[in-house]
Amino acid sequence: MILAHVGQVKNLSSAMEKYDAPILPVAIAIIKDQANRYLLSRRADRKEHAGQWEFPGGKLDLAEAPAVAIDRELKEELGVTVVLRKYKLQYFYLYPSLYVHLFVWDILKYKGSVKSMEGQELGWFSADEIKGIDYLAGDQKILNLID
Repeated sequence: MILAHVGQVKNLSSAMEKYDAPILPVAIAIIKDQANRYLLSRRADRKEHAGQWEFPGGKLDLAEAPAVAIDRELKEELGVTVVLRKYKLQYFYLYPSLYVHLFVWDILKYKGSVKSMEGQELGWFSADEIKGIDYLAGDQKILNLID
């Protein structure tokens, strides 16, 4: 497993060497309710890719483990405490200005009620509904795995 913070990392692949883009490690949560709907968050107007929907999560702090990051991000963004999570996968995605290294977790159990702690719009969507909304391109690999 390769962990990196925002910065230059060489020799990951020929494509990364060609573009020499920074790598941003991000922890992502898949949260499903009892009706088989998935929680998504809409990106704020002040952020890149404003208005697009994404799975909750966020950037790892320097030297932070992905599991610690997802627990912290969900507390900060959604006001919930993760009780049980299961590692799902990790992958890289190239956006025009950077690579993201995504660490994806299934959140199987949490304490508290999901609420917007940062003013972001939240929504619960079926897998089919997600296909019809404007979501981050980097989340496509996750969408391919859900039912």
